[in-house]
Amino acid sequence: FLPQVLDWLREGLIPLSVELNAAEHLQLTAGDVYQRLLGEPQEEFDLIVIDVDHSPADQLSAQEHEFYGASGLTTAKAHLADGGVLAVWSYAENSSFSEALRAVFADTHVEPVRTYNPMVNHEQTDWLFFGVK
Repeated sequence: FLPQVLDWLREGLIPLSVELNAAEHLQLTAGDVYQRLLGEPQEEFDLIVIDVDHSPADQLSAQEHEFYGASGLTTAKAHLADGGVLAVWSYAENSSFSEALRAVFADTHVEPVRTYNPMVNHEQTDWLFFGVK
């Protein structure tokens, strides 16, 4: 929904832009990632990275999105190649999402990522959720 973010990557304005733009198999697609992942797979991916909502429990939409439950994750999993990874960023740890992820993926991992933001003089912890097909 925000093609500007893709433009920022292409223009080198976000961290790792150079490396990502040089990645041979990187595919950038503008549009509704939920609509795509909850639909029939057209191809399989080795890695799908989701950074859309604030967290699975604090979504930008007023209504809870089915993607973050077992049903949505099962459908999204079909878009992964064998050994493929679904990675979801969140500003908060979320146990119900962790449970849904474990219900769908046999191999899961939750990783806290600590960063310091000099703009606001604050250290924060974000969370990455991983499910491996």
